[in-house]
Amino acid sequence: ALVHFAFPILAGYGVSSLISWRKEGMNKEKKKIMNVFLIAIGAFFAFAVIYNIGFESNYKSSVTNSDFVKNRMLPSMPDQYNEQFKTEYSDFVWSNMMSDWFTNAVLMLLAGALIYLFANNKVKKPVLMGGLILILVFDLWRVDSRPMDVAERSITDQVFHSKDWINFIKQ
Repeated sequence: ALVHFAFPILAGYGVSSLISWRKEGMNKEKKKIMNVFLIAIGAFFAFAVIYNIGFESNYKSSVTNSDFVKNRMLPSMPDQYNEQFKTEYSDFVWSNMMSDWFTNAVLMLLAGALIYLFANNKVKKPVLMGGLILILVFDLWRVDSRPMDVAERSITDQVFHSKDWINFIKQ
């Protein structure tokens, strides 16, 4: 709960410091901080590309051999589906992870470009605020639209559970 309270406050301080940077002008120290910030964003994107190229099989193997898959998922299904499930599940996890990584990298690039342009007097404050709010709303919508809750029931119970109207008719 503390994290949910702290992040908006820290974000507000960050935006207010950007506004003060613009008012005061960019000195050498602030330009150096801005460059490190932009390099870090670029490195995040570059690591995503490198990881996507070279580590797919290692990642999928780790997912397939995880305790979650072995102890929670596989025991709840017939043995003949185990290999197919491992393959499909690891592909699903890999694609979601890489999709999230690239989406976050692009959002960071957009936010970094907006901040850089604002700090160097290339865009006005409403453009910065509007852009950051659009990025924030898009990211919150994207995360909220894909719930990843793990059901505690077995797969058989999920597929063949009786509906409440069936129970009513049986009475």
